[in-house]
Amino acid sequence: MGNEAIFKGGSDNASGVSMLLYLAKYFTEHKPRCNVAFILFSGEEAGLIGSSFYTQNPMFPLRQIKCVVNIDIMGNAEKGITVVNGESCRKEFDLLQTINKEKNYLPEVKIRGQAAISDHYLFSESGVPAIFIYSNGGQGYYHDVFDTAENLMLTRFEEVAALLIDFASKI
Repeated sequence: MGNEAIFKGGSDNASGVSMLLYLAKYFTEHKPRCNVAFILFSGEEAGLIGSSFYTQNPMFPLRQIKCVVNIDIMGNAEKGITVVNGESCRKEFDLLQTINKEKNYLPEVKIRGQAAISDHYLFSESGVPAIFIYSNGGQGYYHDVFDTAENLMLTRFEEVAALLIDFASKI
């Protein structure tokens, strides 16, 4: 697209960072049953650079991690969410499904197989249960110049947050 094109990343990455900040604030005010660590990685699209470094140099043993929940593309969940690695992390996927059915947060929680498309992948390859959750809906602006704050709807943002909060309390 030339040297003048700017990819602002409103949904992919800013909405994911916003969700992490929202959840961090919540868990600061409402102590969970177990420790929750919030880690933001850099260099995902350049080859999972940040998560690669972390999995090779963890701040605490990887075996102590119950589950990595990688969150990104939270711009519009009008159609629900997709859980990457849901097939290999069936227990975690089933828990998300059960909570969602009980509380009716989202229209659908879709399952997807393993994929090396985001920072969860290297944790999974290291033996840590790891899922990647992204929203389904909206215009689908992704890796393009139209992925801007002005095009974000944040539809069902609060519902996704509530589902993740409930999930963290039961995992």
